Amino acid sequence: EKEHMYTLNKTRSRKKLLIEFFVVLVGLFVILAFVIWFFVFRSNGETSSNFTKTGGTVAVVAPATVDFVVDEFKISLPEGWVLNGKQNPYYNQVYYEFQSKVKEYENRWLKAYVDVIPQEYALNKLLPITVEGNRIQPGIMSEDCKSFTGAPKPGAGQTSAQTWKATWQDVTFVCDMATQQNHIGTANATNGYNVPIVGPTKGKHTYFFVYIDHNIRPDTTILKNALKSFEAL
Repeated sequence: EKEHMYTLNKTRSRKKLLIEFFVVLVGLFVILAFVIWFFVFRSNGETSSNFTKTGGTVAVVAPATVDFVVDEFKISLPEGWVLNGKQNPYYNQVYYEFQSKVKEYENRWLKAYVDVIPQEYALNKLLPITVEGNRIQPGIMSEDCKSFTGAPKPGAGQTSAQTWKATWQDVTFVCDMATQQNHIGTANATNGYNVPIVGPTKGKHTYFFVYIDHNIRPDTTILKNALKSFEAL
């Protein structure tokens, strides 16, 4: 009788273990199925902060900017830039100087010349601009002026021993043939460096912008975005 009871209890114990094992296995399967649904199927049908519902296109996040307002205009630059004030170092130069104060990027400047503009400013690159109302639309930036096919030669439009007049997309400018300073300036075919823009309250002023970037990783989009944000007041 004892042996019979032992055998019966042993059989029940095995059944209990099998049931417990089956319950644990089903639980693991349910958890695994939920994880797969959450990370695969659910993410395909819903919008996250980085992707749209269809196509998985990465959302474009605009960089933070700071708005600057001076007497004649307003302009936006990346966060971390400051206005150093209005400068008048020479009789033929009056400009507002903006500078990055972001660590390791302090070697970036934007000079916005207003009305008193140096006519022989030597540039490494030219960014043609057009005026639309009281705003600016940047064009296609040139390569380094020394790399132009058929670049100017000494005696052909020479303005000094180190600079020559060059042309990019029908816009004439002074090319710096001696240095690689990453001085990028604006101009248009009609007015050269002296681009007139009329603001609704401050009236007509002429503008010339020079972006200087001595960083190991120059970023010309700073100039283009700043010009797109420009508004004559």
